[in-house]
Amino acid sequence: MLTAIQRTLPLLLLLGCSEARLPADTGLADADLDAPAAEAAPSEGLVLNELLADSAESEDWIELYNPTSAPISLDGFALTDALGEEEPWALPAGLALEPGGHLLIWCDDAAAEAEDDALHAPFKLSKDGEAVALIDPSGGLADEVLLPASPPEQSWGRAADGDPAWVPFAPPTPAAPNAAAAD
Repeated sequence: MLTAIQRTLPLLLLLGCSEARLPADTGLADADLDAPAAEAAPSEGLVLNELLADSAESEDWIELYNPTSAPISLDGFALTDALGEEEPWALPAGLALEPGGHLLIWCDDAAAEAEDDALHAPFKLSKDGEAVALIDPSGGLADEVLLPASPPEQSWGRAADGDPAWVPFAPPTPAAPNAAAAD
């Protein structure tokens, strides 16, 4: 069964809406896709931690983070940027993320062709903004974020690892701790 955001967001993006009022049951009723910061509920498990959608120096990427005090098996977890439209990409079996650990996943359409040891998801992120979701082993939503439109070489990440507030990072901090600059 699709959530309200899964049903509504693709239509809003297709129509070119940059500001949207989503149904209240999504938890994102006042979402502004152009906003320079996003909020996400804190998680008790694996989370999306930082994303880069526009770079001349690297492919798009997603960083996962384990905020718990125990290793998390990644068996059964999946990622998608097209909720309800395509089958989510399953992370390879046999991986675990240590407490406080970061995992970088390249979003470059090279999942089947990759000849390195890195993880490659079979989709790219949109620099114009989109929803990205982490699916848990039961098929439920483990975490999601509305990635705003992104200028080149700027990632969007949690202000600190696992924090609910999302902020821009320039330069990005792939596979490293997030620490937003103090104002």
